[in-house]
Amino acid sequence: MNEAVRIIKEMRESTPTERRRALKPYADKKGIGAIVSAMKEEKEKRMYIRALCDMAAAPAVAEIIKGFVLEDRELFVDLLSGADAKLRKNTVELIGRAAPVEMKEELLDTLVAEETLFVIPSIILSLGNSKSEEVLEFLQSYRYPKAEPKHAEECRSALEKAISALSQDAESVWPRINEKDMLLLNCPSAAVTVRELQALRISSKPMKGLSNCVSATGIANYKEIYEARTFYDASIYYKSAYDTAGAADILRTKEFADFCKRIFGDKLRVRIDVQDFPESEKRTVASWFASKLNRENGFINSPSSYNFLIRIMAAKNEVHVMLTPSSRLDARFSYKVESVPASIHPAAAAAVSYLALPYLKKNAKIADPFCGSGTMLFERAKHGYQSLTGMDISQDALKAARANEKAARTGAHFLIKNAKTPFREQYDEIICNMPFGLRVSSHENNEDLYRQFADNLKTVLKPEGIAMLFTHDKKLMAAVIPDGYKILQRHTFSCGGLNPDLFIITKA
Repeated sequence: MNEAVRIIKEMRESTPTERRRALKPYADKKGIGAIVSAMKEEKEKRMYIRALCDMAAAPAVAEIIKGFVLEDRELFVDLLSGADAKLRKNTVELIGRAAPVEMKEELLDTLVAEETLFVIPSIILSLGNSKSEEVLEFLQSYRYPKAEPKHAEECRSALEKAISALSQDAESVWPRINEKDMLLLNCPSAAVTVRELQALRISSKPMKGLSNCVSATGIANYKEIYEARTFYDASIYYKSAYDTAGAADILRTKEFADFCKRIFGDKLRVRIDVQDFPESEKRTVASWFASKLNRENGFINSPSSYNFLIRIMAAKNEVHVMLTPSSRLDARFSYKVESVPASIHPAAAAAVSYLALPYLKKNAKIADPFCGSGTMLFERAKHGYQSLTGMDISQDALKAARANEKAARTGAHFLIKNAKTPFREQYDEIICNMPFGLRVSSHENNEDLYRQFADNLKTVLKPEGIAMLFTHDKKLMAAVIPDGYKILQRHTFSCGGLNPDLFIITKA
């Protein structure tokens, strides 16, 4: 018996993730061919289709599976009309992942013929991947059979998602705000953002009950907020409720619809975005809120193509409702055309440089020995410099950094370098996002790296130079600071669910 086939038989009760992981070594033409052959020969086909569907979650594997589906097209068409409803559902999902463009006609025929309500949403979602204007027109006029509330909601939600996926990109609309509207900024550090906004003469303060959020008022033109760089995004605050049910009630009201129309006009194609809910529940919670939108007020739930986000943010004692414009309007970090794993967000890099502003020199020679895609250097460049040098041990990182430099045009140059080895030149400033040992490397590897790099600081830094070291491996960083050096400042940030610290050090 083929090994992939054996795994499928033994793991038929396992989760899709477990099966996908076990079948990964066989996710090639030979392994998939063996699975398809076994499915043809055996009466029980559901478990094979389910396994192929799980494997097709990876685009590269879906492309391989597509070849087999199209080669045995008649076999899969027969499965679409078979007596086993669950098999029909799994086959539809497989085609939707592997060959939705090539088999859109078969999927349309299946939708017209299907009478089992729990299968219909899967067909609709698969058609949403077809990239077809014809399918879009069909779905816009399609009416699913009458059903009990649960199945009706599943069909309605699937239709919205499919139509959204097939629609052309919705227009990104600039918010029309007035000075009475309050903006809520999500930040790496509320203290740093307040400081920056005040320097721009924008009234602001930390938002009570929401960590690392800042409220800003008195802004008549939304574009003004993008003069600041130290925040992730900015939403227009509407109202708060005591719980999720109360927040859902807000979405149903005409007053909320009128507020949205004042801000965005008649462009009400929206996506629900939930924050500070448990990660495992976010998708379910977002779907639940989407079901509470009052369509009679003009809202269209369109997760793939939307004018703006309706953001629901959970706090300790309240749930906040706000509107967030499309991120495509934010051109602050347009130089970021390439990225690498564990890259720092540009807003966090901007906050690092802004916090260190009192210690920076406009004619400084600056180096980043862990430059990654160059973000720390590009944000430091906003405050004046003599030269920028990025170093990394990874050729892929340097390739990304050079691509970003073409857009940033700072004059930074990049070279391959192991931060554990001695440096040939001295610099006024060292700025870097140190390996955290979480997404990249490990704490054990960091111990040797941090100690050797810290020892190199004694020679790479000029006598009055400063080092800005950003890391989540805080205890290790504090332990390896060289003798004769002092911490000028230490500050905690909020970045992607982590709370790294910035250490600013200099010679004592």
